Amino acid sequence: MARLTKEALLSGINNVVELKLESRKGSVMLRPLSQAEVGEYNNIQARAMGTFDTNERARRGMRNSSDVTSSGKLNFAKTSEAQYDAQRYAVAKSMTCKGEEYSEEEVGGFDGALFYEIFDKVKEISGIEDEDIEEEVEQFPEN
Repeated sequence: MARLTKEALLSGINNVVELKLESRKGSVMLRPLSQAEVGEYNNIQARAMGTFDTNERARRGMRNSSDVTSSGKLNFAKTSEAQYDAQRYAVAKSMTCKGEEYSEEEVGGFDGALFYEIFDKVKEISGIEDEDIEEEVEQFPEN
């Protein structure tokens, strides 16, 4: 096994891949997102998550017990908007390679099927695993 140099490790985002678009009978070039860009993608999504409060009361003594109460507010419209903003960010960053630049506004103009075909590949090559928001909501405690 070869020892990788610092230069080789830092050049990972230069590993451009070609995505063949069946719907367009052509291809586009994509690069993986850097860890900093993945972090920004996650931050954009998290901006609309709302607030959550948790309170715990513990009783000491023979019956060690505690009561936990949680409450939170989710604005699904803001959450959906933030998720879309994060996706546009990721696609624009990934497509900006090989001398071409794309803005978030430009990729936002793609038709839905094309946009999500590209976004799915960006997630794959960048190692992004999105949490399932529906699963998180189901696990959220009810009052």
